[in-house]
Amino acid sequence: MKSEDLTPKRTLVRQYTAPVARIEYEAFRAMSWAERIELFNAISAEERAELVRTHVSRWLSEHRHELTDEQIAIVEENIACIRPALYALPRDEALRNDFLELEKRTAMLLSREQMRDALTMHWD
Repeated sequence: MKSEDLTPKRTLVRQYTAPVARIEYEAFRAMSWAERIELFNAISAEERAELVRTHVSRWLSEHRHELTDEQIAIVEENIACIRPALYALPRDEALRNDFLELEKRTAMLLSREQMRDALTMHWD
């Protein structure tokens, strides 16, 4: 049995105890819910923000033609707010509260299904 090479290339592996560099979004998206959660909890705040921004940006690209200008603007605002500090520990409560306020405004413009698809990892 060959051991996996976790040197600088750092790829997605079953055990996420080693650092994981550039997470490939498509590989992440193909994972099961449990695998996504395990990996997401193991990566840096920077990598989390990048994955989430990629997901929301791709969702917006796919659905832009279905959205009003106001809906597009709120999704773009969400993308702009997704940054590493949002996922860093200890939590910045002021930043978190700002994001929760944005979430409330987003909920007034997007359907529950749109929010789930665009802003969460629930796509199974």
